[in-house]
Formats: sequence, C-alpha cells, structure tokens
Amino acid sequence: MDLLQKDVPILTKIYKAKCFYDSQNNRIILYYKNHVTAQTLVDFYNLPITLSPSSFLYVIYDLRTRVFNVSTEPPIYTVSNSKVYITSPINAVYDMDKVIIYRISWYETDTDIPIFTPLSVPYSRLYIQSSAPTSPQLYDSWYNTDTNKLFYFNGSAWIKVDWTKWVQNDIWYQLGKLRINNGQLQVSNNGTNWYQVFPAIGRTVEVIADDTNSADNFKIVYLTIGQALLLRNKYRIRCACVNPSIWSGMLKHSLNSWIYGFKPSGVNISDGAIQILRATNIELGCAGYTGFSFVPLIEGTTVEADNWVEFNFIVLSQVYSSATGRAISTWPTGGVFTARGSFPGNGYFVGTMTNRIANIFVDYMVITRQG
Repeated sequence: MDLLQKDVPILTKIYKAKCFYDSQNNRIILYYKNHVTAQTLVDFYNLPITLSPSSFLYVIYDLRTRVFNVSTEPPIYTVSNSKVYITSPINAVYDMDKVIIYRISWYETDTDIPIFTPLSVPYSRLYIQSSAPTSPQLYDSWYNTDTNKLFYFNGSAWIKVDWTKWVQNDIWYQLGKLRINNGQLQVSNNGTNWYQVFPAIGRTVEVIADDTNSADNFKIVYLTIGQALLLRNKYRIRCACVNPSIWSGMLKHSLNSWIYGFKPSGVNISDGAIQILRATNIELGCAGYTGFSFVPLIEGTTVEADNWVEFNFIVLSQVYSSATGRAISTWPTGGVFTARGSFPGNGYFVGTMTNRIANIFVDYMVITRQG
C-alpha cells in the first residue's frame, strides 16, 4: 500500500508505485511509473536481515536520489502546501511528487511478485546460452538454455523473470501459433513445424549472436507487441514472425546495391516484386520489377554506398510492404516503394537482408512488432 498516495490521491496523476518483498533474494523490489514521462522504473534494496512471515516493512524512497529508508515502524509524517514533512524514522522534507512512502507485506516466494512488462526497460542485450554472461551491463537479459529461465541484470545480480505471463496474453498464443511446451517457448506458422524462440525484456532488444556462425542461427528472439529488435552490422533479422503480424522499421546500410530487401525466414522465394516511384533533382520516373528471390524493400544506389529506408510490412500468406527512402549518390534519389512476396508456410522468423547477389550487413536497423 502506498501510504502517501492514500493520503494525497492527487499523486496518482504523477506516479504509480508498487513495492514487494523478494524472499528468494531477501530484497525489496520497487516498481514505479511516472505518468508524465510514461516511464516505468525499478529499484532494489538488499535487506540486512531476513523478513519474518506476516510482518511489515515501511519504505521511504527518495525519487531524486533513489535512496531507500527502510523501517519496521510506521513512518510519522504530515502533508502541507505540497510538502511532506517526515519526523520518524527520519527527519526530512520532500516535495509531494519526489517521495514514495510504502507499506510492504511479506511474500512467500519471488513467484508471487508481479514482474514488470518487457517494455519497462529501454534497451537490453539478450544472451542465449547455458551460463551467465561474465561482464553484463545494467538490464542485460540472459536466457538460460539449460533451465529455460529468463533473467535480467539489475547491476549486481541476475533476477529471474516470469516471461510466461506476457506470452499467454499474445494474440499469436490465442491463435495457436505460439505455445509453451516442456518449458520452452515455441512458434509455428502452420501448426506442424514448431521452432523454439526466446523471450527477452527491453523495449529495444539486441541479440548477442554471430551472423557468420551457423551454430548461432537458432538464436531467434520472440518480441511482444511494441518491442523492437536492433541490428548493427548484421544481416539476420532474428525475431519470430508468423501470419498474421505487422511490422515497422528503419535501416541504413553502406553498400552499393540496386534492389534489396529480405528473404522471409531466410528462404528463397520466386515471386518477389516491387513498384517504384522515384525522383532526383533532374528527373521523375516510375518502374516495376518482378521475379526476385526475396521481398524487396527499396531501390538503392549502385553509385555510392549510402542508403536509408523507412518501411512497414504485413505478413499474411504474402508479405506486403511499403517504404520510403533515399539513396545518396551523384544525384540524390528519393522514392516511394510498394512490394510483395510469399511468406513460407513453415517460416518462423522475419528473415535475412539481401540483394540479388549476397547477404547485406546493414549498418543499423530497428524493426518493431506492431501487431
């Protein structure tokens, strides 16, 4: 119970807080959302002693300094003129929107603690392996392939996350194209061919994998709606994808190339087609091309290596894409592009960036699952 918000209800317009006792790690976990910035944040406090069952703790949390004051006695405070005056267990004065005062109940296990959504963290690198990463950064995530457990790094320890909750709320799960089987998350486009994919936290996720090593090809991340995958000097778009789904993204690459796009699920197709409306500072034109082994996104430049594109596509039995982009060359070219191509019946991830000749390692790409 957030005592201060109970006494001053207007604070619910500024933040919403929840605080829990994590018995597995003997720590306090605090989640709070700023309704002005729409950011959900998390903080931790390691307790020096173990909390007894059925007991209470009282937390005073300074939102400016992120400092906890924890006591077994209820705090004594008054509220006046948008200020909070605390006289016990500390003497302090806060602006009403700069402090959280919370009473925590005892919880038996960490599984009783509601975990924030995967979108709560702005960026996370995902490691898919049997052992914990040796030099993690704050909010890195690790999927333990031996135990099928997901963890994130809070700056000092790996914290387990119950990923099953948000998976079961996914439309793919309700359509029977996503399932949890023997502890593994699996996806299928046709209901016959099932592939393991891996959940992650982070509004933007970067999968730690080597695109030149086929042993890493299995590392495909499952994105919930609103999550994005980041590629840097990569060509494998490692996010699970089935019919139906909607995607958007932006990319830049520095490779002389004409028509380029992606092979859905890394598979050659035969019906890729694109329609083009292009303009330079000296001409305006249109064109259409068919017979590609991939889904085209854009007409690039073969003169100089500097291309970028903003795109959207929907996956049904066919992939339908639309894009706008610019190719910087001797005559800068801008264009609008619509394209299509088949999505394999047994496909399960977005695909691999390519042109008619080879894979394209994009400099930078972000692709977001929209639906």
